[in-house]
Amino acid sequence: MCPADPPLSRYRPVSQLRVAVHEVDRAGVPAVDAHVHLGRWLSEDGDWTVKDVPALIGLMDEVNLRGMVNLDGRWGTELAANIERYDAAHPGRFATFCHVDWAQTAEPGFGERLAAQLRRSAAEGAAGLKVWKDVGLRVRDHRGELVMLDDPPLMGRWTISGLDLPPDVLEQVYSANARRLVPRLA
Repeated sequence: MCPADPPLSRYRPVSQLRVAVHEVDRAGVPAVDAHVHLGRWLSEDGDWTVKDVPALIGLMDEVNLRGMVNLDGRWGTELAANIERYDAAHPGRFATFCHVDWAQTAEPGFGERLAAQLRRSAAEGAAGLKVWKDVGLRVRDHRGELVMLDDPPLMGRWTISGLDLPPDVLEQVYSANARRLVPRLA
């Protein structure tokens, strides 16, 4: 970088593309937003990202958004709170994905523990599994080595989106939960 270049944090590119604008106020067919963050663990104040869920439902109806996939479920009590606030309170409108606690990789035998945690989350109503980018980049095992999604301790226990989950978890996640949104789109 030469001295005249601004730091990346101050770089504000100006688009050179000039095209006609077409405002779309409402989807032509019922749509599903497959990537939203509605939980509270990423918020600065620890409160829910969406303060007024009925108002969100009203906006969804206005723009023809049939459902949302909430990627902020986490696990345990936080998963239960997300499912209660969104999925249970508004059936068919939300599908909350869980996470697994990657901190468990610091102890030997983490593959079995994470698989058990995922089974519990699926049984509690998680509609899928959200895997963050930190896996393969920052999450380390008990030996200090980076954990990769295809590591032997995980393989044979995962099969969602190219991972290898046990068939009973897949059955719970896809059969029971995925149907909550899809039939309503027809």
